[in-house]
Parts: sequence; C-alpha cells; structure tokens
Amino acid sequence: MLDLGAGGGRHALELQGRGLTVTALDVSPEAVEVMRRRGVLDARCGGLEAVAGRRFDTILLLMHGIGLVGSLEGLDHFLEAASALLGGGGQVLCDSADLAAVMPALAEHRVPPPGPAGRYYGEVEFRLSYGGTRGEPYPWLFVDAQRLQRHAKAAAFEFEIGAWGARGAYLARLSKR
Repeated sequence: MLDLGAGGGRHALELQGRGLTVTALDVSPEAVEVMRRRGVLDARCGGLEAVAGRRFDTILLLMHGIGLVGSLEGLDHFLEAASALLGGGGQVLCDSADLAAVMPALAEHRVPPPGPAGRYYGEVEFRLSYGGTRGEPYPWLFVDAQRLQRHAKAAAFEFEIGAWGARGAYLARLSKR
C-alpha cells in the first residue's frame, strides 16, 4: 500500500499497526523525519519517482489528498502514473469536496469559462503559515465527484463513492479495470 502525501504518517501508522505493509511518501523531508521518529517503517521523501518500478494494491490520498495533483491536468497525469503503479485489481482511495457546496456563489462557475484564462473553480492556491513563518504558495485541487468520475473513466478506472460527508465532501474508490 502507498500512502501518498503521508504528512506525519497517521494513516501509515494505523495500517502498519494492523499488519499491512505501507510505504509512506511525502515531498517534505521534515515530514519524513517525523514519520520515521514515530515508527513508520518505510517512509520516503519525494514524488512518485521515489517509488518508480514498484507495484501497489492500493494508493491512499486521504485528508483531501487528491488535491496534491494541483489541477485537472495534474489529475490526468496522476491517474496515468497511478495506473502504472497499481497491480491488477488495484485501487486509489481518495477524498475531496465540491467547493460549490461550501461556497454556493461558485456554482455558476462549475464549467470553466472558455479561453486560456478559464480555470476550473476547484483549482486553488494554498499558503501555509505558522506563527511568523509563511510558506510558499502551492496549487491544490478540490474536485467535485462528477468531474473526478469523468477523469477516472477516461483513464480506464471504475469509480464509486464510498461515503458522502458534510458540505460536498466525499470518499471515492477508483479501481483499475
């Protein structure tokens, strides 16, 4: 199992404690160090290239983790890479939310306006801060379930909703056909 964007390793530790083999991957060297101190057995730093050539039965992207892809274009690239990482019958478990359910004013922009300036309303920019420290901005994707289903289908994944949450949040399972 691959825990992608593992952060402090919360999910990896729980799954590891249940006897599963988990590779926890994060781009932050500090997060990887925290995971290792907390007892994650296979904590790696980097992007998908850090696990190139390996095969997994499951890829986890939890805590709105599919957002790591940054954009709809990034989603398509990720799904292509995920297909190569998953063995037969493999799956991606991810969650996200429809921002239009949180901010109804966005509902009129569910379809990006035409032209190069048009951008999907779920493509946002984050900047983390703590105390006096501010990180650099980075792209993040909140993707509504219907759009994720279309992209998954185009990449030859089956799509199903595992659970619906409050305010447009959902958990999805994408399984390799």
